[in-house]
This record gives sequence, structure tokens and C-alpha cells, in this order.
Amino acid sequence: MDAAPAVQSASISPTGKRVAVVARGDIWSTPAENGTPRNLTRTDGVAERRPAWSPDGKWIAYFSDETGEYELWAMPADGKGERRQLTKDGGPYKTDIEWFPDSKKLVYEDKTGTAYLVDFESGERKTIDKEPWDGGFDMSISQDGAFIAYSKSMPERRTASIWIHDVAK
Repeated sequence: MDAAPAVQSASISPTGKRVAVVARGDIWSTPAENGTPRNLTRTDGVAERRPAWSPDGKWIAYFSDETGEYELWAMPADGKGERRQLTKDGGPYKTDIEWFPDSKKLVYEDKTGTAYLVDFESGERKTIDKEPWDGGFDMSISQDGAFIAYSKSMPERRTASIWIHDVAK
């Protein structure tokens, strides 16, 4: 079956030669030009979504509901080797994955407007901040990975301002 009409989201590889896409609940690696698409997950009855290719090109992070709730996972970008489950909290619906430039940390948000920082090696998770009103953050990670800049509304009104999160502190 042609999965192309069912593509939901995508992430371009750092080289630009492949694209990770979600179609029909699976994550596929498709060539930018010539070649064959590869189904990387092949998980019947499980839905994966929101792939995010690591800057070093080695991993694809994504959300999977195979545990019953959407959790953050990562798999080798070539589809070979062990996957890693990075969260196990069973918390609110998760959205928007973004890697740090060194591929050692990720940030994601959930539907409550809370942003989290996850250490890729240890799986340790820290809360960055919470948007007090509807909607999520607009995050940007500095090139050295030391800071995260994001917009956040003030608690007493919906006027947004720019906030800086010092990752080390």
C-alpha cells in the first residue's frame, strides 16, 4: 500500500539525503532523491509520531504509544540496533521534540504547556518551564547548548515575553 498520502510529519536528516516521516502509524526513512523508503518501526497496533533526527545523524527521537501512553523514544537512524525509551512517566500527551546541537539532550513539551529537558544518555528529565495560558513554547536552543530561549505569556495576562533558560544552572 502506498503510504505517501498518509504522511503526517517529517524531519530532514542532517545530510539532507533522507527524511524521517510518519505514515500509517510507522516511522519511515525515505530518500530525498533516488532509493527505496524503509519502514523503521513496523509496529502493528502501535502509533509512532513526530520524528526528530539528531544533529549527529545517529538517532531519530519520536513518541510511541506502545506502553499505553505516548512516551519519548529514540532509535538508531539506520533502523539497526536497540531502541531507547527515554520517558516512562505516563504523563500528558507529548508534543514537539527538539535536539540540542551536540545530540546529547532533547527538549519536548506536553499538552499542559510544560517543557522538559531530557538527558539522552541518562534519561534524566527536568522541567524547564510551564506556559500559564493555552498553547506551547516557541523554543530555540543556542549553538553551544548552554541556553534555551523561548516565548512565554505572563501569568496575569496573555502578553508574551522572551525568557532564557540556563541549561547548566
